Amino acid sequence: MMNLLKMCLNLRVMAGLAAAAVGIWVLAPQWLVAALPLLFLAICPLSMVVMIKMMMPGSGQKDEAPDGAVPAASDAVLEGRLRELEAQQAAVAAQLQSRRQPQV
Repeated sequence: MMNLLKMCLNLRVMAGLAAAAVGIWVLAPQWLVAALPLLFLAICPLSMVVMIKMMMPGSGQKDEAPDGAVPAASDAVLEGRLRELEAQQAAVAAQLQSRRQPQV
């Protein structure tokens, strides 16, 4: 049961709604009783919206270069990654070749 609640509840949303409840309590305490049920009902749908936004492609890429330009510092990183992939490809090719050879 707790795992289901963790999937539905986002701590940032809950903190934001708690801050809204405190704001209502400070600014208009007579509305707090009417607002609390609405705030509780809003937790799950707002949490889902936040989770969907976090899972969208490109949501983690915040420091993109304009016009698709790649910074010069990434060239060395890309070349290193290419060497790693070539080594992995050679290892996989060697494994495949050893499996294709007839067993004596």
